[in-house]
Amino acid sequence: MAVPVAEGERPPPDERVLEEFARRRRRLIWMFAIGVAYMSAGWVLILVLQLESGKDLLGLVIAFGAGWLVFIALAGVFHVRNWRCPACDKFLGEMVAPTYCGWCGVKIPEERRYRWWCESCDELTRRSRSLRFCPRCGVQLQRISDEA
Repeated sequence: MAVPVAEGERPPPDERVLEEFARRRRRLIWMFAIGVAYMSAGWVLILVLQLESGKDLLGLVIAFGAGWLVFIALAGVFHVRNWRCPACDKFLGEMVAPTYCGWCGVKIPEERRYRWWCESCDELTRRSRSLRFCPRCGVQLQRISDEA
């Protein structure tokens, strides 16, 4: 899904690049959330079982730890495959919110770098990416990128 980029050029972020990067960021957030949920649920389950049975649950702890290590390994592979520039498809590195791709130079705006324009109020407003209607008058907003 990479957009071809000529050598030495810095392509402008088009809508496809922005949407693909937003999709990849959402997948990264979901991966993190699943990991936290797995770890939390596992430790709570072990604690509850330990308190109810009064027995030593070392085997369960070891199994949970092994499952956690497998999850970490799979998450690492997923991260390397997912966290790539939408324009050149090269790994973005360990930056959580890169502004530019270090390989091709495409500008990758953060999701919050959008303004919304209300036709009725004739005003620009900064809101979250998911905002669709004006909080003042209820008219549907139009998204305008800050990159204009």
